[in-house]
Amino acid sequence: MDKHGAGWLGSDSTNDAEHQALANMTSAVERRVEHMHELIEQSFTDLRAGIRDDISAGFEAALRNVAKDSDFARPFWQHGFDEMVERATAQGAQWVGKRIITALVGAALVAAITWAVLSGRFK
Repeated sequence: MDKHGAGWLGSDSTNDAEHQALANMTSAVERRVEHMHELIEQSFTDLRAGIRDDISAGFEAALRNVAKDSDFARPFWQHGFDEMVERATAQGAQWVGKRIITALVGAALVAAITWAVLSGRFK
């Protein structure tokens, strides 16, 4: 068939049925491509979820194995306890120190006001 002869899609004699058939084929291909795209997206979503679940399960199993290892667990918890006691002691001492200083400053202020009133500075 001649490329520019009658019946060729690019010729002037192309009829509406050929245009419609081409439009139908294009639409069908677009639907297939869209469906494939949705399947690919769903596959990636499932894959990401599976990887996330596998990482979570692996991390949990590793933590359980470490917790069962007494050579590691005992020093780990002992170090954590010692650190907590050290911080609690230091912060407690600071809290008590702040309260003592506040009480001393308050007492000095009350003594100064009392002395000023008794000595007649405030009339």
